[in-house]
Amino acid sequence: MITFLILMLVYIALCIGGFKGYFYLQNINDRQKSNRFLKVCYSYVLFAVFICLEIPFALFFPAWLSEKLIEGASEYIIYFLLFGCFILGMSIWKGRSYRPQNF
Repeated sequence: MITFLILMLVYIALCIGGFKGYFYLQNINDRQKSNRFLKVCYSYVLFAVFICLEIPFALFFPAWLSEKLIEGASEYIIYFLLFGCFILGMSIWKGRSYRPQNF
């Protein structure tokens, strides 16, 4: 049970860090003085990678982890999926409020 709680805290930190990193890289991309086409292409590639990695991880990792580490957790999978949705929303909120101090 302690392993589950530690992994859930790491999961929350990774979700928030993923959003902060994404918005940070987008902010750096916006401030660069380069070809507009390359900036747009980089932005779309960054968004596609972000969507393919962050969203499934944020939604499904709690359910997968509970299934692997907690006996009899299959009855509560929907609650862990809802928890993943909640963490996804909180990560967006906390990640978007991040303002880099270097710029």
